[in-house]
Amino acid sequence: MGRVVASAVYAAGKKLRDIPIDQARQWTEEPGHFVWIGVEEADAAILATLQGQFKLHELAIEDALERHSRPKLETFGDALFIVTYSPVRENGVLVFIETHIFAGKGYVVTCRNGHSASYAQVRQRCEARPLLLDHGEDFVLYALLDFVTECYHPVAEAIIRKSRCSSARCCHVTRPKTIFANCTNCAASYCAWAATWRRWWRSAKNCNG
Repeated sequence: MGRVVASAVYAAGKKLRDIPIDQARQWTEEPGHFVWIGVEEADAAILATLQGQFKLHELAIEDALERHSRPKLETFGDALFIVTYSPVRENGVLVFIETHIFAGKGYVVTCRNGHSASYAQVRQRCEARPLLLDHGEDFVLYALLDFVTECYHPVAEAIIRKSRCSSARCCHVTRPKTIFANCTNCAASYCAWAATWRRWWRSAKNCNG
C-alpha cells in the first residue's frame, strides 16, 4: 500500500507548511511557490490523486504503475518524467531500487519503490540552504539526481577494490608496501621494495598482454 512520506509547500527558499496532497494544485498556482511531495510504493489511488493535482500525462502514470521501466527521461510539454535507479546491498546482493520523479512548474514528486536511501536526507540538505532552495523546483530536481549519483560511489569503490585484488592475485606478487611493513633496515627495505616493484611491473605487463 502506498504511503505519502512528506508533502510540503515552499516559497522564498523556506518551507511554509505541510499540506495534504489533494491541496497541492492551489499552492502551485501561487506565484513563487512550489510543492515537494515524497511517496513510497505509490499505488493507483495516490497516483490518480497526483495526476488530478498536477495534470500528469497518462503515459507517465502508466509507467509509474507498471514499474521496472528502463532508466529514462521523458518530456511531456513543460513537464518531466524520470525513471532512475539507486544501488543498495540486501543480504550481500547488489540490487537496484527504482524511483519515479515527476517535475514541472510548481511541483516535484518522487515515488520510491523499495528500500533505498531515504530522500529525507535531500530534503534536509535543501532546507538548510535557503539561498539555493529559492531557485525552486529546479534546485530540488538537481539535488535529487545528485543524491542518486552519490549512492553509486560506494558501489564503484567496491568494484575498484575487488578489481585490484583480483589483479594482484593474477600476478602472484606481493605489493611493495608489504616489504616496507616487514623490514626494519631502511636500506634493505628500499632495495627489496625496488626489486619487488620491478617484478610486479613486469608481471602486470604480462597479465595485461
